[in-house]
Amino acid sequence: MLAETSQIKLHYGLTCDSLAYTVHYSIRQSISQAHILSSVTSIFRNILSSFSMKSSSSNLAQLRKATGHPFVLCREALAACNGDYSRALAWLQKEAAKRGLAKAEKLKSRPMSQGLLGMISTSRCVSVVEINCETDFVVRNQHFQTLVAFSTESVFKELLSGTREPGTHRFSEESLKTLPYAGQFSKSISDALVATIASVGENMAIPRGVGMTLSADKTAEISHLMAYCHATNAGLKRTVRDVHFGKYVAFLRYHHISNRKGTPAWRDQASQICHQLCQHIVGMSPRPSLALDDVPPAANPDDERCLLRQPFLFDEAISVGELLEQNEILLDDFVRVECGVEEE
Repeated sequence: MLAETSQIKLHYGLTCDSLAYTVHYSIRQSISQAHILSSVTSIFRNILSSFSMKSSSSNLAQLRKATGHPFVLCREALAACNGDYSRALAWLQKEAAKRGLAKAEKLKSRPMSQGLLGMISTSRCVSVVEINCETDFVVRNQHFQTLVAFSTESVFKELLSGTREPGTHRFSEESLKTLPYAGQFSKSISDALVATIASVGENMAIPRGVGMTLSADKTAEISHLMAYCHATNAGLKRTVRDVHFGKYVAFLRYHHISNRKGTPAWRDQASQICHQLCQHIVGMSPRPSLALDDVPPAANPDDERCLLRQPFLFDEAISVGELLEQNEILLDDFVRVECGVEEE
């Protein structure tokens, strides 16, 4: 009886120990599996988070580069649109226009002593646009220069749209603002101006545009165009998208004195002379008229304002009028534009 009792106790003890071990092992396995599952889930979440952060960062950089708006506003746009780039871009354009108008209204009384001229010149068309700002620092700003470049392209396209006769054309501030904008993200020059004001944070204005065109009929057209853009800003880019930047621009229209096209040799010679004449006009600032009877000759040649009477800048032994006559060139019209200075 005692032996049987001992065997029962021993068996019961072993059974309990086995059960305890089994339970303990099962618990450890469950904990281990849960830990592994938790770790895998955590790693997977980190990977997704990493991809999400990279995607968000990429969209943020892309949005900033495309629009030029501050990172804070671009981040706000992405947050409002759950990271969707296309929706964020549309949101940003609408919001930037709203904030830009408010900022433009706030800054409109601040003086603008700086600015830039943009010029596009081809054999058939010259377009020039002036945009003013407050500081020389902004003149060198990429977004400001982009505004000048695309606005100049807008005028260029308008001049060649077929709605205007060949000749010289001037654009007021109001007429410029209504032109379709050649760049992205803005419908009109006015919208682009407001967006750039919001981005850069300075008062800006687009006071004028001017251009000159020839007839599209190359067989009948006998006139030629020449233009020159003079840059004076240190560190300023000379061109963006084929648009030349500077503080002074001169351009003119001319033809052969016989009202014919002239020989190839004459065209080459006349082109060189008229390029120098554009430089002369920039440097000597003649009054904007070719008439000789408007005012009498100046007593001192250095004070002469009539272009045809002025000593030629590159050979003061002869006047501009004499130079043109010797080379059988007839000047039809010329324009001089100086940034920040109104035309006479």
